[in-house]
Amino acid sequence: MCDACVVRMVRERLSRRGFMCGAAASVAGGAVLSASALAATANILPESVSFSNVIDLTQTLTPDFPTFEGGPAFEESYE
Repeated sequence: MCDACVVRMVRERLSRRGFMCGAAASVAGGAVLSASALAATANILPESVSFSNVIDLTQTLTPDFPTFEGGPAFEESYE
């Protein structure tokens, strides 16, 4: 949790108008940067890509598949 003086200072310095101006500037800057990044990567990427070997890394999903909570990943239902 923030200290009361920090919360008060943030409230005093932030306004809805200032937030909207900052958000608009961020969006405009992001658009310009993404356009220039896209143009720069167009010169780096090859025209075509080919593969000589593909390895399937798919894991089989079963009810005893480990989860963060420790419970089953799903329950099988055949209806």
